[in-house]
This record gives sequence, structure tokens and C-alpha cells, in this order.
Amino acid sequence: GQRLHLQRRPGLGTGCIGGGAGIRPGVSIPRMRLVDIAPTVAAMLDLDLDGVDGRILRDLIDLRKGRR
Repeated sequence: GQRLHLQRRPGLGTGCIGGGAGIRPGVSIPRMRLVDIAPTVAAMLDLDLDGVDGRILRDLIDLRKGRR
């Protein structure tokens, strides 16, 4: 059978490569969860995502270069 990879599965990680305005160069995040991507991108776009499970990866982004 087919296995579903749900966001709530413990240990479900993701890979991510980013660059450009608002991304700190040379930063490496050792562990990143899939649910952290949306709040991080939302923070870069100056949007609020209240009530989501993920966290903003503040080490990765530089809000001074973004819209904030």
C-alpha cells in the first residue's frame, strides 16, 4: 500500500535551499521541519500566520533586507 507522509508524523523533516533578498548568506539549518517553511516565508512577506504548528526560522532570514 501507499504510505502518506503527513505533517504531523514525528521526525518528518525537509530540505530547503534559499537565496536572495531576506535570506542570510552562508547559513545552514541542521534540522528543519516541513511545517517551518510557511511561517518563515510569511514572515519574509510581512504576513501573519496565527495558529500554525511551525516556527519562523529566524536564523535563516534577515528581515532588515525584506519588507519589514
